[in-house]
Amino acid sequence: MVSTNFKMLPRLCQIIALCVGGSHGLLLPHAAQAHGSMSLPLSRIYQCYLQGPENPPHPSCQALVAQSGSQALYDWMGVNQANAAGQHQQVVPDGQLCSGGNPAYAGLDLPRSDWQAQPIAADANGRFQFRFLGTAPHATQDWIFYVTRPGWDPNVALRWSDLEPFCQLGSVPLGPDNTYSLDCPLPARSGRHLIYNIWLRSDSAEAFYTCIDVAFPGGGSGANLLFANGFEGTSDTIPPSVPTGLVSPTQTTTTVMLGWQASTDNPGGSGVAGYTVLRDGVTVGQVSGTGFLDSGLQPDTSYNYRVRARDLAGNVSEQSAPLPVQTQQPVGTPARRVTAYFTQWGIYARNYKVRNIVDSGTAGRITHVNYAFGNVRNNRCEVGVNQPSNPDTGAGGDAWADYARSFSAGESVDGIADVWDQPLRGNWNQLRKLKQQHPNIKVLISLGGWTWSRGFTQAASAANRQAFVSSCIDAYIRGNLPISDGAGGPGAAAGVFDGIDIDWEYPVACGLSCGHPDDAANFTALLAEFRRQLDAIDPQLELTAAVGAGIDKIRVTDPGAYHTHLDAILVMTYDFHGPWNPRTNHHSGLYGSSADPSTGDVRLYNTHDALQAFISRGVPAAKLNLGIGFYGRGWAGVASPNQGLYQLGTGAAPGTYEAGIEDYKVLKTLSWPSYRDTQTKSHWVFNGSTFWSYDDPVAIGEKMGYVVDRGLGGVFFWELSGDDATGTLSQAIADGLATSSAQSKHCPHQH
Repeated sequence: MVSTNFKMLPRLCQIIALCVGGSHGLLLPHAAQAHGSMSLPLSRIYQCYLQGPENPPHPSCQALVAQSGSQALYDWMGVNQANAAGQHQQVVPDGQLCSGGNPAYAGLDLPRSDWQAQPIAADANGRFQFRFLGTAPHATQDWIFYVTRPGWDPNVALRWSDLEPFCQLGSVPLGPDNTYSLDCPLPARSGRHLIYNIWLRSDSAEAFYTCIDVAFPGGGSGANLLFANGFEGTSDTIPPSVPTGLVSPTQTTTTVMLGWQASTDNPGGSGVAGYTVLRDGVTVGQVSGTGFLDSGLQPDTSYNYRVRARDLAGNVSEQSAPLPVQTQQPVGTPARRVTAYFTQWGIYARNYKVRNIVDSGTAGRITHVNYAFGNVRNNRCEVGVNQPSNPDTGAGGDAWADYARSFSAGESVDGIADVWDQPLRGNWNQLRKLKQQHPNIKVLISLGGWTWSRGFTQAASAANRQAFVSSCIDAYIRGNLPISDGAGGPGAAAGVFDGIDIDWEYPVACGLSCGHPDDAANFTALLAEFRRQLDAIDPQLELTAAVGAGIDKIRVTDPGAYHTHLDAILVMTYDFHGPWNPRTNHHSGLYGSSADPSTGDVRLYNTHDALQAFISRGVPAAKLNLGIGFYGRGWAGVASPNQGLYQLGTGAAPGTYEAGIEDYKVLKTLSWPSYRDTQTKSHWVFNGSTFWSYDDPVAIGEKMGYVVDRGLGGVFFWELSGDDATGTLSQAIADGLATSSAQSKHCPHQH
């Protein structure tokens, strides 16, 4: 999806390799996969995660979130250095040991005396069996354990000089329960201390770092003990207090989040070990923290929850007071096609995951998700590649994001974490879960985009198109994937994709590269071949195409012929203007303006003229889908006459990821004067020097009225991460379609 008139080459968008808005398809380098944390005793980060990443009750965990954000807890298994190579003191500086020198986890390094310590004591042989919960089956080279020296002060940031080693192990296999069992002699200590663990992979230079707050016997009591005190003897027969304050802060159609106040044990008791969660009288979870996500539930259904505490001696409290909870009702399917683009690279800097589609409410307002993108290279659909995208050659891929990355329970659509050996992980497994929760949604793979379209001209030729289409069907419909990071294999992605979206930018015309005169006929023939091979598997499989909205892109192809093979045509009615133009203008105007100083074809760069160009060439209105950008285009150094509209600027306005472009969720926060063009139905803001053109809910409402009034097939938007956390723009689409449809039943329009 890229600008309909944009012919200049967008630069690689900073180090995150990300282009947004109209210029789609740049990719991130392969990222390091997260691999686990200590589960016995609980590491500092893992115990905070178990309390609930968004609002953990303990002050130390709250401080962690305040410093590093809740994402650090969702990523509890990833405290690492990718290129440690055994040089731990060089790559992890003093004061940053608990974060492993990784700034994403800086909150773990806060010097506090109230980090929750857990009791630890040696067995009869003076040893202790640590357990490390792993999320990937890597061979291990070194496990090194340190303990703080006597007199260590927890109110001072941890330094290497505070530590002394007490155990080192070599290769340790991952057990069938996904844990590494690490048998070590315990050092002579009493009272509160910190155990520091490092493990280094043998198959790479990557190392992981863990801080564990512990209390050895003989150090006296402390209010910050996670499990309280009591190490001597096993005569404890008194159960912990009954958990109180059971609440459910959030629910979806299939999940319920629970939280409660921590129980306490009797003085001298063995200490609170954890909690049992019961749903309708049946145990559904055992946790050590004060939070639990119950999943796999039925929509619009009432459940009763109770919690009981248990101590280290095996005593169990009475059940808490019951909490009735109702899951959410499923939202009805929109009357028209509503397609949302989800970007492969959005899980990185933008931190937008498939679960956000559900949490924002957008899942109930859409009918389709188009996954952007699949690469078209060497006359085939190329999958299974991990390589930074190269806009000059079209090479690139991110199989790790597609189907190898493991998502934690907190990140996952259904609240269930990925298992390291499952054949499908990553975004595609999350999309499969999304479809299970929302059966009305179909998912299509979108091929090409701005960066990966240069391979279409050759792939669509008569000599190559049949084999090319077959390769796409094999990968995305049959789901046969190359092995990548232990994921993939025959049929691994079967059932994820319900069809294919072709985003060739552009046949004959120029995008990042220019086309060939033969593209026009070959584009039509390529769509026909896709339709033939899809029908041979299942005629219900969908085929769509995202096409340019500039008249210079439309007239060189044959919409009247190629539409017959398509279920929908997604017309990219945005990026009509941007800071590549010297003067400000509307980047997604609904209509043209008599005041527009543009000339030639550019005078027709507006939504209405674009759609009329397709209709005049024989495309039924019901096949056309109007496009909306969830972002704006901006100019800097703009003169003040006419509130900045149609004025010269000095260049692109600063943007979060790239100059001249910014997400709606950022632009909505600007407290600048806002203006509307009653002729084009466009919206912009201007502070006297910087000009941003973007669609707000009012402008979207106008466009939804147009969709209904003109009998269009639907609407789509680029792309999901540009919206705010509550899905304001997707809600504007839903409201606009519903309101306009209701009005159209009573007020027939004349055309």
